[in-house]
Amino acid sequence: MMSDRQLWCADTTLALAIQMAAQERSEDEQTLFRLIVESPVYDALYDETTDLWALGPAYLLDFCRSCGIEI
Repeated sequence: MMSDRQLWCADTTLALAIQMAAQERSEDEQTLFRLIVESPVYDALYDETTDLWALGPAYLLDFCRSCGIEI
């Protein structure tokens, strides 16, 4: 189970990645949020064994794109 600090990092990473993508693409943040939440990337982000939560928003966006999510 993720600690409170890890959950905070995951939440913040997700929020910042969505903001970055919204600025890059001039797209609605809710749409981008839904794209991530409905994908396996979201589960990976909140899986403490992946450490995805600790790698930052730019890495998360790259990971999304490598998984075929058009974000």
